Amino acid sequence: MAAAPVDPLQLLQAALMSPENTTEQADLLASLRTTLEQHVALIPILVHTLIRKVMDAEDSLLKRWILDLLHFALGRSTLTIDNALRVRHRLISVLSYCINLVFDSGSAAPGSSSAISE
Repeated sequence: MAAAPVDPLQLLQAALMSPENTTEQADLLASLRTTLEQHVALIPILVHTLIRKVMDAEDSLLKRWILDLLHFALGRSTLTIDNALRVRHRLISVLSYCINLVFDSGSAAPGSSSAISE
């Protein structure tokens, strides 16, 4: 008997609501990763939400999971060229924002926050 389909948005919401850096959160994120690897077309849909979690976050299980997922999406997934370009565009906006924070002592470049909130 086949397992019931897993809703990635419900898994993500459950992982975000679970206590941080716990086994429960790790298990939910592992299940979500498995689902997303099987349905890579969903990754670009979640990228906007996921990147916002990484922007100013401290080191955590969730942040490392998000960065690992983005690495997968960029390097090892079977995303269509269009979807891969969307993911890369989002990452470039975030990297630009982060670089400006480092070099401008906390002030982002003009327009960088609007690029992220698209």
